[in-house]
Amino acid sequence: MSIVSHDLRLLEHLMREEAETLESLCTLEEKLRHSALSRDWQGLDKTLQEVKLMSEKVAQTEQIRAVVYQKLRISCKSASGESFQELLARVPREEQGNLAALHSRVRCAVEKVKCLTGGLETYIHSTVSTMDKILEEIFPDRRNKIYTRTGETVGSSRPMMISRSF
Repeated sequence: MSIVSHDLRLLEHLMREEAETLESLCTLEEKLRHSALSRDWQGLDKTLQEVKLMSEKVAQTEQIRAVVYQKLRISCKSASGESFQELLARVPREEQGNLAALHSRVRCAVEKVKCLTGGLETYIHSTVSTMDKILEEIFPDRRNKIYTRTGETVGSSRPMMISRSF
């Protein structure tokens, strides 16, 4: 087995692992969304920890995959601006394996994570904005105040505490 062939198999393995990890991250993002919508704050905290761990795993896999990909690009004498598909065109058909399908799978998983994260971010931003407006109407004298960790505002004698179930 040549070095290029070995790198292709390693890249294939890493891309499969990355796709699986991203798909698991999608599942966690959906769970996170469900927890936020149902206001399950304990479940949300637990899921956030899982998301953090899974994100770290994605980042580690991505770093290793990027190194192997660069090594493969150099071995195939690929230009720096070439796309993945152009690199694959330089590789003999019988050695390509499932790389094209795995590339599509990784890209789809990345797009799904982006969509889920974007949707959750929009929901949370909208909710926070709505709560801010409600609190401004209820407590107009609190507008544009900076709160300390204890709930007091700088220069305020009336600290405010908000229930998490609010």
